[in-house]
Amino acid sequence: MVSHVTVVGRQMEVDLYRSTIVDDEHRAHTVEIPVSLLVVPPRDYSRGSDNEHLDTIARGTVLMRTEPEDNFHKVDRSMVNRAYAAATRAELSSSVVMA
Repeated sequence: MVSHVTVVGRQMEVDLYRSTIVDDEHRAHTVEIPVSLLVVPPRDYSRGSDNEHLDTIARGTVLMRTEPEDNFHKVDRSMVNRAYAAATRAELSSSVVMA
């Protein structure tokens, strides 16, 4: 499993956002997020701007994938909080400094 991902692009389509994510193994992923998810707040997490919200969902979706070879991901309403949890865990683990 990858532990670090980076948003390298985002484009708006008619009814969805398409994000491009690169993982720490240099694989590109496409994440499709319906526009309707902009109004879905995460439970137990603070939501930033619309772009921060989209980026967190996209990063978390890639981090929580179960099939290592999958590189196309569609997000639905039920995934928002789990994506936030995955993205937050990754941020916390990358901020730990070894002494």
